[in-house]
Amino acid sequence: AVEAYGAELSGGYRPGVLDGKLALTGNLSYNVSEFQDNFGTVALAGGTVPDSPEWLFQGGVTYEPLPWAVFNLSGRYLSDRHTNFLNTEMVGGYTVYSFYVDLGGEKLAAGPLKHVKVRLNIDNLTDKDAFGTINVSQGGGLASFRPVPDRTFQLTVTASF
Repeated sequence: AVEAYGAELSGGYRPGVLDGKLALTGNLSYNVSEFQDNFGTVALAGGTVPDSPEWLFQGGVTYEPLPWAVFNLSGRYLSDRHTNFLNTEMVGGYTVYSFYVDLGGEKLAAGPLKHVKVRLNIDNLTDKDAFGTINVSQGGGLASFRPVPDRTFQLTVTASF
């Protein structure tokens, strides 16, 4: 059996500075997931469930200086995680940042095109190397890992006519 408990706090705030064009959002999660029983002769009781971070934080800052321009910077933090059922190995926590700029809408048109929007996303802004997903071995083998994707750029153009 596994017992899990935790707490989560989420919120958003739009301060009066900058005419309310700045927005702050955040989500903080605390989680404890522990095995309650052993599995045959394998001592699991009291151990942490693999790939279960104790802390997770996501937050962002959005600035909208004009009705047709939005800028956002966000971050995500995961704390250390165990990589096996016996809790003999761990991977360190990590933080990744993302950024996007969204330009256009009703104010931007070109010829027959209306509502032209251009969006640039940059994920993993600092090109952080980290283990994103842990695939825990069901047998005695070692875990395998999926890394956090490298810095990624995406450019999207949308329009209607």
